Amino acid sequence: MKLLEFEGKQLFQKAGITIPKSLLIKSKNDITKIKVPCILKAQVLSGKRGKVGLIKKFDKNERKAAQAFAKKIFNTKGVFSVLAEQLIPIKKEYYLSLMINGIKKDITGIFCARGGMDIEDVAQKYPEEIIQFSLNESKKINVPEKKSIIQLVKTLYLLMKTSDAELIELNPLAVTSRGLVAVDAKVTIDSKALYRHPEFQKYEHRELTGRELEAAHSGLHYVDLDGNVGIIGDGAGLVMATMDTLVHYKLKPANFMDVGGGAGEERMVKALQILQQKKLKC
Repeated sequence: MKLLEFEGKQLFQKAGITIPKSLLIKSKNDITKIKVPCILKAQVLSGKRGKVGLIKKFDKNERKAAQAFAKKIFNTKGVFSVLAEQLIPIKKEYYLSLMINGIKKDITGIFCARGGMDIEDVAQKYPEEIIQFSLNESKKINVPEKKSIIQLVKTLYLLMKTSDAELIELNPLAVTSRGLVAVDAKVTIDSKALYRHPEFQKYEHRELTGRELEAAHSGLHYVDLDGNVGIIGDGAGLVMATMDTLVHYKLKPANFMDVGGGAGEERMVKALQILQQKKLKC
């Protein structure tokens, strides 16, 4: 389960990690509260916000432009709120993340001196600059701020344990005159651990579409897609293989639908009812 940027930063702040000063704009009615200079960031559950125009900086004489941009963001699908954040002077940007490594049954850290870029792009262009490390190997990080970053890794590890996080990503992690600052936050919580975290439970289904929510309440695993060929399968592997086959033959899946093994009549009827809400070729 993904958290929004400002929710991840709230966790950081409680853990003692420095974040920029900010104001959360919850609706169009709050747009007049925006003060410049600032950077406005749409609060969405998807990534690559900068590439699709959902993040923008504004100078001290651009208040009206900032308010107009915020209003435009609120008209964008999937936007929950807007974060108006203080602009801070940044000397350098790093990338830092910790994630669960299922193969090693441990936590793997990733560090890169090229922050602010998509880590996938960096891995392609500069693979030698990406440092992977286990918690007892954080000394492999070799930058002037090494000592502070190692301490930060320890703090993030404790945060992962207490919040049952599967992923914590800081991109960029900024070097400023007052030390390290988490300029962005990406946090994913283990949804199977939500019974331990009442503070996160209210976020569980917010990224689902109406059909996805209806399916979840009926015990169906369903994801909306953009195609026109409906799929119902009994088992995630079979559904994925069916989707791959359709794509191979230049067809587009309309959905992912796993009814689970041994699905009865009632569940199958519900699955068909949900799919009938979409315009399907077959």
